[in-house]
Amino acid sequence: MHTGQPDQSWYVAYAPDAKRPIVIAVTVERGGFGAAAAAPAARLMLSQWFGLPKHWVAGTSTDL
Repeated sequence: MHTGQPDQSWYVAYAPDAKRPIVIAVTVERGGFGAAAAAPAARLMLSQWFGLPKHWVAGTSTDL
């Protein structure tokens, strides 16, 4: 049933590193599609985990 509310954004990532593997599951309520909000948030978390520079990279997606 479509309620007129924006979608809930979900994204799951796995980084297979020999020393520090990690699995991240992100959900953003009313965040749109996963590529729009949850995936960029997961990217920031992985950047922090692996000591990389952090900057937001906006995702895009189109609905069907």
